[in-house]
Amino acid sequence: MVHAPNSARIHFLYGNHLAQEVKQNKVTGQEAASYNNIAVDQFKQAIDIHPDHYESYFGLADILMQQNMPDQAGLYYRTIGRRLPNVAIVQYNLGNFYYKIHENDSSIVALKKAVVLDPKMAGAYNSLGSAYFGKGDYKNALVNYQKAAEIQPDFADAWKNIGSTYGSQQEYDKAIEAFQKALSLAPNDADIRRFLDMTLEYKKEEGKEMAKGK
Repeated sequence: MVHAPNSARIHFLYGNHLAQEVKQNKVTGQEAASYNNIAVDQFKQAIDIHPDHYESYFGLADILMQQNMPDQAGLYYRTIGRRLPNVAIVQYNLGNFYYKIHENDSSIVALKKAVVLDPKMAGAYNSLGSAYFGKGDYKNALVNYQKAAEIQPDFADAWKNIGSTYGSQQEYDKAIEAFQKALSLAPNDADIRRFLDMTLEYKKEEGKEMAKGK
């Protein structure tokens, strides 16, 4: 059968629309299950037409992760990772998958590939920082978070992560500065506000302890 050149894209777009309806809780219960089943079928059809259609692999894997099936999701991430080892967005998504399942070493390998392939991918540096942070390697975590913020100065999540890294090392002044920057970029982010308030409290307690020691 001869397919139109853009038919894989059409299947993907339809599947992605249905998957997003479920993800955003616009449909629930049996209707949501039906939407996901149709989305899976659409993604698979896209891959049958275009075996390197990485967005469809991601779509399948995302549904499986939502269904708490990381082993099956991993099959799709790893397959497209092998098929397209030199595509930055593929390695980025593979690295994020490994991070989600707490395989930080594998995450670092994939994300390092991503930033080599695309040195301006701020999100990959941010994720790489998180993988290092997960290993307790705060030095390399900070380097990568700062690189993400350098590439994309309005990247609130990178600034939040910079603050968390400084906070983990009890460098409260630097942490507060980073959290304040993050909050200025995302003023409605409750997590950033909470982290800032906690760090201000830690700094206050540190000051009390220092005063006692004098």
